Amino acid sequence: MRRRLPVLALLLALPGPAEAHLVGVEFGEFYAGALHLTLAPEYLAGLLGLAVLSGLQAKPVAVWSVLALPLALTLGAFAGVLAPGLSAQGLQSAIGASLLAVGLLGLIAVALPGWALGLATFGLGVVHGYDNGASAAGSEVDWRLYAAGIAVAGTVIGTLLTGLAVALVEQMRPARLGLRVLASWIATVGLLFLALTLLQNPG
Repeated sequence: MRRRLPVLALLLALPGPAEAHLVGVEFGEFYAGALHLTLAPEYLAGLLGLAVLSGLQAKPVAVWSVLALPLALTLGAFAGVLAPGLSAQGLQSAIGASLLAVGLLGLIAVALPGWALGLATFGLGVVHGYDNGASAAGSEVDWRLYAAGIAVAGTVIGTLLTGLAVALVEQMRPARLGLRVLASWIATVGLLFLALTLLQNPG
């Protein structure tokens, strides 16, 4: 038996065909949508930027972001799957601009009314949801499950990050400064993302 172990280990290590989605699982497309959002740095940066901005607001104002995000991601994901008409450059530019805007608002720690934070959340959520949804357009996936996966994953991550940011500000006085520094990094990422997108496609 011991002689067979190296052979078995070698067989297990051999490469095999990879599947883009879960096979034979009813909710494979749901997980595919969730992973598509959670594995891309620009989407996570957007959710983190919203959380930072929300954490710098009063708690009743921060609630607006938590409420607006699910609706924005859902509408954006459905629109991206069903009507993927926007160009790739336009979408990438919109993502970069959304990161830059959210980062700058967090950097200056502007006090927003609830409706303004909700509007900022809605704008970013629709853009990021649309870009995620458009990636599945034309493929043979259940678009409802795929879009639901995007919306649920983004909502869970965004809510957890927002709750963490609010708790940090409440418990630690220096946390506001730390969040503003983090916001400056997100703004820088957005600026670089936007600049690289425009430089790669100058036309």
